[in-house]
Amino acid sequence: MSVTTTANPITTTLLRTLDDYTIHETPSSSSHPSPEALNPNPTPTVSNPPDWPDDYNAIPNYRPVDHTRDMTLRPGGMNPAETVFIFLMMNGVRFNGALAQTWRRTVGRWKPDLFRFAVGGEW
Repeated sequence: MSVTTTANPITTTLLRTLDDYTIHETPSSSSHPSPEALNPNPTPTVSNPPDWPDDYNAIPNYRPVDHTRDMTLRPGGMNPAETVFIFLMMNGVRFNGALAQTWRRTVGRWKPDLFRFAVGGEW
């Protein structure tokens, strides 16, 4: 039977290993500017309308539509594929309905059961 041995000249001790994880704190200095606010458009303080529901849990307070919001801060995608994905996610139901109506008005008239599948309990 053969035996394989390796020579490991580097030996570490427990204290040396723990020394790698020592936390070194930097003294705080007031020379650093405070970071900018994450939301440059703060939420206005507006009271809820009289018909606003408040008898359920987790209903947020009323926030009016901000028509002065800078839309360049909210891009619709970084590249064309991402833009198409976001568009389809936001308009998917409308797109699917328009496609279904177009299908029913064209090919669906001659073959109405082509894309019809039995749903639970219909077979």
